[in-house]
Amino acid sequence: MEKPQNFYSKKVNRSNYPLSHGTYFNLGDKTIISVAGNIPVDVDGKFVGGDAIAQTTQVMENIKNTLAELNAGFRDVFRVIIYVSDIKDVADINLAYAKYFDGFNGYYPSRCAFAVKELPLKSKLEVECMAVIPRVKF
Repeated sequence: MEKPQNFYSKKVNRSNYPLSHGTYFNLGDKTIISVAGNIPVDVDGKFVGGDAIAQTTQVMENIKNTLAELNAGFRDVFRVIIYVSDIKDVADINLAYAKYFDGFNGYYPSRCAFAVKELPLKSKLEVECMAVIPRVKF
């Protein structure tokens, strides 16, 4: 089977955050970045426990570093999906999540949160996001 045209994949592995994998799609003069499967793990890939705020902070730091590797940031994010293992944690998740969009004049990307039965490593959340940046040459 052939790889779809215009779809690219890049593994991002730096010393200050865990391995991430994203898919990138060129559309006109823009590149769309999709980063999924983000759970609270440290640079060694070890699960980071704690409450929902601590786990959300770890996830958001991992996403921030992945986006930075691609010359993008939270200002470029337009869609976020958060899967939670307990819907009661959403208020705490919101507290930690919102800090990453402070300073953008009230801008928050489109976001939804779903309660799911179980997440990898008994995580309290898993996050996926999409961002758009000027077209990247691959």
